[in-house]
Amino acid sequence: DAAILRQLIPDADVKVHAHPIYDQFPEAKGKLPSRGDLELLFFGFVRPYKGLDLLIRALEDDELRRKARWLVAGAGRISCLSDFESWPETVLINRRLETEEFIAALRLSDLLVLPYRSISQSGLLLTAIPEGVPVIVSDRGGMVDTLRDYGYEVLVFPELSPVGLRDSLRQILDSMPSRYPSLSFADIETRWLIIGSQLLSVVSRAMGH
Repeated sequence: DAAILRQLIPDADVKVHAHPIYDQFPEAKGKLPSRGDLELLFFGFVRPYKGLDLLIRALEDDELRRKARWLVAGAGRISCLSDFESWPETVLINRRLETEEFIAALRLSDLLVLPYRSISQSGLLLTAIPEGVPVIVSDRGGMVDTLRDYGYEVLVFPELSPVGLRDSLRQILDSMPSRYPSLSFADIETRWLIIGSQLLSVVSRAMGH
């Protein structure tokens, strides 16, 4: 996005700052029972740009699908969801979850899967980080930059295709990443203060102050 803005406005003073994380949530409710295996989560409104169809096609591989338990939670439909529902290793919650339910599902998960075709930034990613849940992302938008900014291991789908997702997930499930370490309140607060200060500075200059 910064590169596009610099092309459109060559003289613009563009500053890039990773979006601070979210760390204040209601108590989890409706806790899902752990099934004793690795739990992988795809969450959010089901839309084509989110790449859920790529994940489902990757899960047609029996060996991959049986390595873990797979939860898809969110409202919306795509044609291949019926295939996902038919597999014994999968669970579909095809409705909008309340925040408390989402937090419960996230805390149950060992890995959040975000194979987005296009994105600028992900609120899911910013929520998973303080919960310590590792994330595998596509190299789109600012998701990789956010993980690097916080010093976490960057897991990326190098190829956005069913085969690419299958191969990446096979490799990750054979050697699962550790959960992210906790961030201090001071670190989280400082990041919000920095981005707030930069925004106020931009507004002040624009107003000629």
